[in-house]
Amino acid sequence: MSAVSKLDEVESQNEIPTKYKQIIKENGIHDEVSEVIVKHSGLQGAGMASKQLNAFEKESRFFTEYIPAVNEFCKSKGHAGLLDFYPKCYYGDETLIVLENLVLDKGYMLLDASEKQDMEAVRFAITNLAKHHGLSYAFISELGGPEPFFKRFPTLDFNAYDVPSFRNDFESTIENSIKSNINILERNDVVGREKAIEKLKSVAGKLYGMILNALNMYEPEEEKLFVLNHGDYWGNNMMFHKDKVTNKITSHIAIDLQLTFYNSLGLDIGFYLFTSVKPNVRRAHWQEILELYLSTLKETVGKLGHPIDLSYDELHLILRKKIDLGFWISMAFADEACIAAYKAIDMNELGDMGNFSIEFSKQIQKWIDENPKKVKESAVELVKLMDEYTELLIQ
Repeated sequence: MSAVSKLDEVESQNEIPTKYKQIIKENGIHDEVSEVIVKHSGLQGAGMASKQLNAFEKESRFFTEYIPAVNEFCKSKGHAGLLDFYPKCYYGDETLIVLENLVLDKGYMLLDASEKQDMEAVRFAITNLAKHHGLSYAFISELGGPEPFFKRFPTLDFNAYDVPSFRNDFESTIENSIKSNINILERNDVVGREKAIEKLKSVAGKLYGMILNALNMYEPEEEKLFVLNHGDYWGNNMMFHKDKVTNKITSHIAIDLQLTFYNSLGLDIGFYLFTSVKPNVRRAHWQEILELYLSTLKETVGKLGHPIDLSYDELHLILRKKIDLGFWISMAFADEACIAAYKAIDMNELGDMGNFSIEFSKQIQKWIDENPKKVKESAVELVKLMDEYTELLIQ
């Protein structure tokens, strides 16, 4: 996987078209480029972190520095090709990342995040998450541990949740979303709603602290290994390729590597399972999913000369201890109402990021008012989710 190995000076928008054409030719693509259009990305709400945290540069360094180094490491172990679930990067600097066109050239697509993923998609996504974790674990071990690794790649360990500006906006958005969920339950007389409402009210005002505890509190003797987390591994940050005849998924690509951080592997897993997997699939196939992750993780690190001793029960326990990150973010951002609200917000037009929480709440309320049937279905699912959380949580 080729990529430029360093970051260059920042170019103006007038220089980018010329530079883009040059980059494409230097990477062996000789098709004529008639026009390069430089414009706003059109980011909707999902671009909040990118806009706030200078995450674009971090992703650029992931592709131009980390990926080539890991690729050479894999080659040295006789296992080239292990990184095929990342898009090919042609170039990256502070203002420009040139990746292969996965849509037009290879036929990849985003699945509908509001529908969430079935077991077919889960098998691809959880396998590649295990590979992502395994590659980082083996490479960091090869370099002598996290200290020398992050001296070489300092931008890859970045906990966005500790950034005050991010917390100010993110925390209010989470709390407002929980209030909306309570509102949904109060407006719909479904079995178990009183208990669910009671639980939601008991955590109101505490959620961000619970998320930070999941990120920052750990017991070294119980954590078998830390890995480089993707940091935002959910349905909108992965693409799938389907066979045109059978419509079956044939491959999967992880994208948006902007928020990587070094921490427990349970954080990424929980984040993915609750934000992106159909609830009935997650509940019915929980053990199968974790066993597939574990077998792939062990296979990956074993190939690279750094085997691990981790049982299913130990993995399950780690995930339960880290459940608060993925669960509460899914409650606040990944249900149908929240995803619809995201789509309705144009980040380029929003202005001050302090307006995000207000606009987000407004759009959720609009969805609630316009979709009474779906709101009733959401109320039923909210009760199930709170029961699931209670069962998994370790007090």
